[in-house]
Amino acid sequence: MRFLSILLCIIIIAFTTVFVNSQDKDNDIKLTSEQWHQLYDQYAVMTIKLMVRYDKDTAQIDSLQTYLTQLDSIYNAYQDEILSIVGITKSELSDYRNKFTLTESKINNRTGSPADAKSSYFDEISKGKVICLPEFSDRFAEMKKKLMDWEGVKEEYIAEKEITKENEVRKEIVIPKGSYLVVKGDDLGIISELKYGSRKYWRLIWEANKDKIVNSGEFDYPSYQSISNPDLIYPGQILKIPEIKK
Repeated sequence: MRFLSILLCIIIIAFTTVFVNSQDKDNDIKLTSEQWHQLYDQYAVMTIKLMVRYDKDTAQIDSLQTYLTQLDSIYNAYQDEILSIVGITKSELSDYRNKFTLTESKINNRTGSPADAKSSYFDEISKGKVICLPEFSDRFAEMKKKLMDWEGVKEEYIAEKEITKENEVRKEIVIPKGSYLVVKGDDLGIISELKYGSRKYWRLIWEANKDKIVNSGEFDYPSYQSISNPDLIYPGQILKIPEIKK
């Protein structure tokens, strides 16, 4: 870098000398030795100023590059932590993403049959914590709704499972100790606050029910028999509420 600065200085001085000589020949203008040195000094000062500015800009660029490197390091550490939480490697995430995109396309375009979509690969991508990542959670909820429409599963099916005070008596539902009956408007955070006094224990409830809920046998649709996605719980589900030591 410094070499370029010196080279720039030499070019400017050489240009100045050629320019003065050219003016002398074309216009027969002669500079005194003092005038020539004054002009030389003027351009030398300009060159030094450019060199200082160049060095300053170079230092700023180096600083920004260091900052970007630090940001990349922080981002990569964050990504690694997220992958560790959901229990998946970068390679497995890439494979999951490909299967998710393929399944999403099949359901959106209704390619084949709902059974085809489930086997390739709706049932597979519905399991595990990966689906909770922001990249997938909203898209999965929309995909699931479209699959239900494709299968002919109506919203009324969900409504039938809602428990009101009137039909709760009629059906004589028994809620086991250490469990909770989901009602309309609930989410895991609300249930956590009701049972533990804090919303922060929602993940504990999810872990206890992600494979199978208490009354899974009452539901025909597999997605209602467990909580594969913590953002999706349904009225009528009875969830296990594990004890914790606060």
